[in-house]
Amino acid sequence: DVCSSDLDFKIQMNLTATELAYFIKVLIAIGLISTKSLRELFQFTSDHIQTKGSVNVSADSLYLRYFENDDSSKKAVESFLIKMLNELENND
Repeated sequence: DVCSSDLDFKIQMNLTATELAYFIKVLIAIGLISTKSLRELFQFTSDHIQTKGSVNVSADSLYLRYFENDDSSKKAVESFLIKMLNELENND
């Protein structure tokens, strides 16, 4: 059985919407995510992920941010990726 609260569940990410869009761009670029429709991917993301500072980020907003080139978002995502690599190395 699926509870109604399960349908409302969203993963809380410690990323802004712009950072999340850039992170998704990186995942697509390296082949970790494959999609035929960015709009569908961003609708799914909007339905299931909450960003830092926004409970409901729209699919259209993510789609537009995906095409932005924001240096601060790139640096934030790079910092998270470095933390992920360090975590992998420290947990052998």
